Amino acid sequence: MYYRKFMINDDEYKYAIGKKSTKILGVSKKYLKILDNETDFIDGIITPKMIRDIILEGEVSVPSKYFHSCSCKNKEKSVRALPYDVEIHSRNEYMYICEDCYNRNADDI
Repeated sequence: MYYRKFMINDDEYKYAIGKKSTKILGVSKKYLKILDNETDFIDGIITPKMIRDIILEGEVSVPSKYFHSCSCKNKEKSVRALPYDVEIHSRNEYMYICEDCYNRNADDI
């Protein structure tokens, strides 16, 4: 298992992201946490900012903190990869986006 290392407040941590779970270990401080990727993260998507928030705050915050969001108000939103970026530019850029904005992006293809 490959661990990525990073520092938070002069303490070294390392984490490994697997298919079903993510393991966080403290190197300079005793810390161990094993998380389920589907239930403990937003739609199974994991970013280093989320790992940091789990260590500092104990949980993952709202999706708009980690992903760009559409400006629509009072609409149901979810985290999705934009179809135009996936098809045309071959990259997965995730956004916290409503259904209407998602469909408009897909129409640009």
